[in-house]
Amino acid sequence: MSVGFTCQAVVQDKRFVKQMIRMLGEEKRYEVRQEEDCMRVGFCRLGDVFFQFSSGLDGEIPAQMVYGECTSSLAGAGFHAAAVHFVEELARETDLEFILDDETGYGDDHDFERMREEHFYGWLKNLVAVCREREEKWPDAVSFGLCWDLDQYTPEEVPGTVFTPFGRFSIQKMLGWVENEGIEPFAKEFFIWNEPGRDAGYYRNTALSLMWEECCFMPGSRSERDKRMNDRIIDHLEKALLLDRGLPFPTEEYILLCRLNGREPEAVADVPVYEPDYPIGYRRGNVRDKIGTMTFVVPGSYLYEYDEDSNSHLWYDGLEEDWHAIRITALKSREESPEITERIFDGAEGEPISGENGCLAYRFAFAGTIVHETDGPCSQYVGEVAGGYQIALITASCEHREDEWAEAFFRSMSHSPEANLEK
Repeated sequence: MSVGFTCQAVVQDKRFVKQMIRMLGEEKRYEVRQEEDCMRVGFCRLGDVFFQFSSGLDGEIPAQMVYGECTSSLAGAGFHAAAVHFVEELARETDLEFILDDETGYGDDHDFERMREEHFYGWLKNLVAVCREREEKWPDAVSFGLCWDLDQYTPEEVPGTVFTPFGRFSIQKMLGWVENEGIEPFAKEFFIWNEPGRDAGYYRNTALSLMWEECCFMPGSRSERDKRMNDRIIDHLEKALLLDRGLPFPTEEYILLCRLNGREPEAVADVPVYEPDYPIGYRRGNVRDKIGTMTFVVPGSYLYEYDEDSNSHLWYDGLEEDWHAIRITALKSREESPEITERIFDGAEGEPISGENGCLAYRFAFAGTIVHETDGPCSQYVGEVAGGYQIALITASCEHREDEWAEAFFRSMSHSPEANLEK
């Protein structure tokens, strides 16, 4: 069970209410996005309140309504409190009579300590209990995810660990930590927004979550995405330093990101070092990404683009030398096990190599050397993967011929039946 709240109110002038949501959000430096009658107010990483304007009933009378929804489990008690206060302020500014359904009771008594202890620490204790149960039943099992977005990549397997948006933790160390010191020390590291205000822990934990889940640890000169991500993390870490130099700090990663973006780091020799169970950054290793029900292994540092014109997905390293790129066009099939066609192998220089992995069949070959308009000559591999009501046409390119690289990619193809057929 997650923690959160819902709210609703009768609206006379939805245009005015939308304007007030935007104004209040921007005043507090929250991220506000709107698409017709849907609005999202982003308070922090993994912390959003959604508003939906639609027709409803005021008792038995048809009326124009605004509905709000917030799931606050991941971000923490500080976010939950800020979100409730936002709805209360919106009600005052608009004279709306919001009906707030807050399972924590914070909307009634504003008792932050009680709300955090009973609901957020209680929720986290349940997650720890899940880890304990899994460790007892399957002590040699591979790693597993908690609070992980199943529509994105999966990090590398590390036995005996749990991966989360807030870091990878040794299950045994985590269980011992909570048993010896209680849930609060772990909560201060797990939740992004654990206190009533945005303190040093908020900024540090936001940066840690970004480093773990999003950051490629690549030079900002490689892409605008890298530059923005590196700068965002650096800015959050420097805010944490400004607020509390006694808080354990990821010194090595901070200095590295400053170097990658050409920024001068602050002096941190006197700051205690944050020591995670494992090196920070899932994307520094390989990850298992997916298209529909097909999954495959690529370096986490690869950039991603979607080409609408060709309906294809592109992963590439963005390097100037020894570069690599993989383009995949995925199609749905009416057949569970469609047959691989041979047309794409016509004229290939290499002999096609075939294989199977579960319900998937794959076939690929070295197509030959081609000349790109911008990249010059390069080696290209073509392949097809079929199974699970899906067919994927794949082109793998690299500056120099690398048969082992291409073969490793095709052999990593697997089927994930629980995945959505949409990327």
